[in-house]
Amino acid sequence: AWVGLADAYSILADWGYVSFEEILGEAKAAATKALEIDETLGEAHIALAQIRAHEWDWPTATSEFERGLRLSPGYASGHQWYGSHLGIVGRLQEGIREMERARELDPLSLIINSNVGMLLNWAGRHDEAEAALRRALELDPDFVGAVQELGFTFEAQSKFEDAIEAYRRALELSGGLIGRAELGHVYGVMGRRAEALEMLGRLEEEAAVRYVAPVELAILNAGLGNTDAAFAWLEEGYRRRDATLTWRIQTPGLRELRSDPRFADLLRRLGFSAGL
Repeated sequence: AWVGLADAYSILADWGYVSFEEILGEAKAAATKALEIDETLGEAHIALAQIRAHEWDWPTATSEFERGLRLSPGYASGHQWYGSHLGIVGRLQEGIREMERARELDPLSLIINSNVGMLLNWAGRHDEAEAALRRALELDPDFVGAVQELGFTFEAQSKFEDAIEAYRRALELSGGLIGRAELGHVYGVMGRRAEALEMLGRLEEEAAVRYVAPVELAILNAGLGNTDAAFAWLEEGYRRRDATLTWRIQTPGLRELRSDPRFADLLRRLGFSAGL
């Protein structure tokens, strides 16, 4: 139960529903309690690895993931999260293998099938990514994670109309929470400024009253060509340890910024190589 609680906090931050700094204390306390009860519980070490990754302590996170999987080698979610972690830190081919191992252990998992597609997208293997995502959507056509990732697949290939359709569907399925920054970004890239500006205004209004992951505002501004504003929001995300920052920098929403020296500097401060 303590492991489940720690994981729930981490997942809330992963999806951008809360700031990681808000839940850090509770997440650490839950993982620590689980380890006090049973130091040999692999799932507890993996919960701690997730927290260390959110703190951008990549070596400790890697060590805890590996220890947890040695103790619980059949833990599908552990392989899933380790696969994502490896992809984030630039060990992409190893990450894909871990994610495929997770799918072998739990072939009906919607999020694992979607995350296979995610890592394939990061590797530029978009046809394979789409096939993995279609597999997830065969299991559940309304799974928002797969729908959003399909939008990333299309956007990465400049299939903007298909991306818009996917992001609109993600918004519909999530009650307006998932896909909004990406949809606004595509509108901006396509020159549909009025629609992009309307979405940016809504997001800014929301951010004034509750937590919105700063990288979402960076993505929207990037699509509009507001480069300085985009970097200002990335800096805010860095300051607040936006848990979505480290995976969203892999998506098409920030590709306009990659040639700017400030992007390489951000990667360096996050602990990544500039060539990520």
